[in-house]
Amino acid sequence: MDFLKPISSNKIPCPDPTVKAESGFLDLYTGKNEDCRFCQFSAREQILSEVKKLLDIYSNEEAVSITITGHSLGAALAILSAYDIIEIGLNALKDGRAVPICVFSFSGPRVGNARFKERLEMLGLKVLRVVNVHDLVPKSPGLFLNEQSPPMMMKLAQGFPWSYSHVGVELALDHKKSPFLKPTGDPVCAHNLEAHLHLLDGLLL
Repeated sequence: MDFLKPISSNKIPCPDPTVKAESGFLDLYTGKNEDCRFCQFSAREQILSEVKKLLDIYSNEEAVSITITGHSLGAALAILSAYDIIEIGLNALKDGRAVPICVFSFSGPRVGNARFKERLEMLGLKVLRVVNVHDLVPKSPGLFLNEQSPPMMMKLAQGFPWSYSHVGVELALDHKKSPFLKPTGDPVCAHNLEAHLHLLDGLLL
């Protein structure tokens, strides 16, 4: 399900039908199964309800911000959630203030097309993507058409269902440069969250 489709097709309000995200991520975020007691409400419904409740409790008493984080598939859902919150204006308080929102993404795949990236930037969503340069997950989907392709090619391919762009700012890490991690030929280790946190901790020391 790695083809792009309009975000609005999954009932997420978006005024621009050219803003698209990966079909599988959208379906996972908005899907529900009323016959299952654990899935009667979609991830979207649960997240928006909880954020609204917390803002109602705390926004009158103190300055608040919203930080969403996730690893791998969770990173993709974190970006979709943050986009949704800011797109529908859930972060807009009654006094006119806007609660700032940011995402810390670990090993996240590409989520949407170039218009999705532009829409996030226009709405003011901040995203920091922490990636291991040897990890394959952040290189997909969009192996051939992505933000690293020539601009002219991306412009010609903007309507294609497999033309993706990463969002936000990338923080690239390399587990092979750590003196504390044993060498391994297993590519799965490059996707390990603990390794990312170790590298991030060493970078900030």
